[in-house]
Amino acid sequence: MTTAADVAKLIATRYSDDSLASLPAAASETIALQLRHRSVRKFTDQPISEAELTSILAAGLSASVSSNLQLFSVVTIRDRERMQRISAAIGGHP
Repeated sequence: MTTAADVAKLIATRYSDDSLASLPAAASETIALQLRHRSVRKFTDQPISEAELTSILAAGLSASVSSNLQLFSVVTIRDRERMQRISAAIGGHP
């Protein structure tokens, strides 16, 4: 069960401001879940399995979207040399 103190701590973590942990917050499992969500765009060299890729895609397709537009694109590249050529072509983005 999520408490108001739990949610306040998540808010403080979200904004990197410990003073927010003492403010009143609404205790809600849904709010806590949203506050725990992180989009991480830091990539590693560790490959992912087909099962992980399938799960990631299923989770992404299950996310709520605006205007019922469930548009997405996924590019899976497992060849390191090809990734480097694509990176160079798009301005050196990792």
